[in-house]
Amino acid sequence: MRKPFFWKARKCWYVRNQQGLNVRLDPVEEKAFAMWERMRSITDYKHPDATIEAIFEGFLAFFELKASRARYDKAITLLSSFADHFGPTRRIRDVTCQDLEKWLNMKRQRGKKEYTWSIARKRDGAQFVLRAYRWAHVQGWIPASDILLHRSETPEPRIVLVDRATHERCVKATRTGRRNRRPFGLVLIALWHSGVRPIQVRELTTRHINRHGDWVFDRHKTGKKTGRKLIVRPSACLKTLVAILSHSRPTGPLFRSPTGEAWTKDGLVRRFNRMRTELGLDSSLVMYAYRHTFATEALLHGASMPTVAALLGHKDSTMVAKVYSHLDVCDDPMRAEALRIASERTRR
Repeated sequence: MRKPFFWKARKCWYVRNQQGLNVRLDPVEEKAFAMWERMRSITDYKHPDATIEAIFEGFLAFFELKASRARYDKAITLLSSFADHFGPTRRIRDVTCQDLEKWLNMKRQRGKKEYTWSIARKRDGAQFVLRAYRWAHVQGWIPASDILLHRSETPEPRIVLVDRATHERCVKATRTGRRNRRPFGLVLIALWHSGVRPIQVRELTTRHINRHGDWVFDRHKTGKKTGRKLIVRPSACLKTLVAILSHSRPTGPLFRSPTGEAWTKDGLVRRFNRMRTELGLDSSLVMYAYRHTFATEALLHGASMPTVAALLGHKDSTMVAKVYSHLDVCDDPMRAEALRIASERTRR
């Protein structure tokens, strides 16, 4: 492990660990080097007194071989936040369920504003901390702790949909004003016509497109559960758009940011949030609502739940029935269907 260095901007001593992360020590040089020596003395994660830092480094080395790059990066971000909060010399066996709760619910600083994590972010943070702890505990390296009693709050399912008028307003907004908005409009069009997760739009390249114009992904979120590739069957409009992009971008991502690079998850989220504020849209509307809208409209137009599940890349229709179909918020179609059923019963 390298020697500590003083970070002038943060007025504190730091050390770079084996994962390339900067770990905060102490503003006082003597205390910082004492903490560093402690870290060096207990770097073995196969030890009952292993530090948080040591366990997390061992877990990340194991996790990197199994996870996607995006998920691995998220694990690094959340676990480093946890380790930074408790300090590199804190033994993981001493961390309690109450400590985990305080870390998840603490106020954080973004610029001059204070904020707390969303339920989904808290769930992700707890998941990675508990997963690293269980990994070490199952191997018999560290003893059990009441941290394993933590239960994350389940986020409420999103029921906000994107109607056609709202989608057209969003796309129109990307075609006016600054030119750097236009690439984001292409992403919204792709989401509207395919119902895919935003990550599929970000990752799409010419090698994902087969001779029928379908998108084929070997690795995707539900791939381990289904044991199958994700096949996206885009509309004719979207096939034309992708064909045009493929001609000018034979390599690399087809949907690119204004700088010509691949979109990042945070980049898309920030763009959508700014547009939502600018157009005065519902604050609960998120980009993932495009996927929910696709599933709901497919059901309204007569598609069966197994068919919709297959289009979305799920193993069965359970998730569609539980999360993605929001027929109860579609007043006009539900009212028309109720009238049709009443009319059918009257004629009998």
